[in-house]
Amino acid sequence: MFTNLAQTMYRGFLILEENWERLVKDIEEGRIGPDIELDAETRSELNSYLKPDKKRAQELKEEFQTGFAGIAPRIWPNLNIILCVTTGPEELYAKKLREKYIGHVPMYSAIYSTAFFEFLPIDECRKEQPKTRLPEDLELDSLYELVVTTRGGLYRYRMGDVVKVVRYHNKCPVFEFQYRSGRLLTGHVTEKMMYNALMTSLQCFDGKVQLEEYTCAESVLFDALPETGTEEPKGTFHVVFVELNGVLEEDEKRLLQGKLDEALRNLNIIYDERRVLGVDLSTRLYRVKQGTFDKLREYLMSVNPMTSPIQFKTPRVITSKEAGKLLLGNLHL
Repeated sequence: MFTNLAQTMYRGFLILEENWERLVKDIEEGRIGPDIELDAETRSELNSYLKPDKKRAQELKEEFQTGFAGIAPRIWPNLNIILCVTTGPEELYAKKLREKYIGHVPMYSAIYSTAFFEFLPIDECRKEQPKTRLPEDLELDSLYELVVTTRGGLYRYRMGDVVKVVRYHNKCPVFEFQYRSGRLLTGHVTEKMMYNALMTSLQCFDGKVQLEEYTCAESVLFDALPETGTEEPKGTFHVVFVELNGVLEEDEKRLLQGKLDEALRNLNIIYDERRVLGVDLSTRLYRVKQGTFDKLREYLMSVNPMTSPIQFKTPRVITSKEAGKLLLGNLHL
């Protein structure tokens, strides 16, 4: 199976889980159900390719009724691999796919293997004509921005991905994604740090709640914010919106907010210093209703109509006031 992003694959399985009964019926009858909105010409053309398959419909029905844990290899026993991007912002969705839907099926991202790579040292990225390095010239534990040349037509294109050399396999550097250029919060808090801090803070609930989606913003984006129970003197701070699966009481929400700030301080010495000095106040966390990030996705795609649904990535840092208003208008109370 192939798609660009793990997020797209995950959404596909969610849709399958929500609509499997309709799918089974359509396979059994060999037609597109009348409840699906299609123009007559498209419906007629699609139906011309279909024919009833009661045996396959029954096989799928039995598997779906059993549950969706490890559903992919159960309904597609010859499925050997899933190809999609699984790093950076896609790590959350790759984790969810592994935990629920795909079982033992390996995931692999072949995207980078289709390009020629150069690397910009992170402290030289702002120069007018920075000098790139090749893989054999890189230093361990250093940060670099990727520059790619592809067969598809990109020439020395700065992707915005910042990676870190974490070790070597023989003489080949092994990278770990750090953040997207321009997606830093103050205090040099990267999207990977925020993701790791969220996952660490949720561990105190022993699986009671799971992270579905999240995004962040700076407090200056908002004219006013609801109280969260841990207000401090006026100042700037990070704002985190999360969509969770599970029940949290009010005192547990405050605990999660405190654990998140603690985890960020442990992960980032610069953020910790800014907290000690009072430059930044404690990070605030707001829970939003189920489906809020679907609304955010629809809004962002409506203002960027050239964006393809399969290319859309949930932004981990928002800078739009309208997006901020949408999130605040869907708080889980």
